[in-house]
Amino acid sequence: MITRRNACWGLGSLPFFGVAVAYADPTGTNALQNKLPQSTVSSLPACATATMGVQYLVTDANATSFHSIAAGGGGTAIVVTCNGANWLLGG
Repeated sequence: MITRRNACWGLGSLPFFGVAVAYADPTGTNALQNKLPQSTVSSLPACATATMGVQYLVTDANATSFHSIAAGGGGTAIVVTCNGANWLLGG
């Protein structure tokens, strides 16, 4: 649904309408519209072709090397992205 809140005015009087994006929240604590859902590494959904490009904020990563495979057990909060086969650290 396009609302006045997410409409931007472009050149002259021609309106440009943005698209509102809502992220899934498996824990029910995601009150902000553009906030990534949070999870632990062990609770991430299966990474497959259907979830390629999906991102989560994991709260227990044990490494921070860009594009390394996510593993839990640590204390680092970092974004992970599904590449179709593995959850990788970084966006």
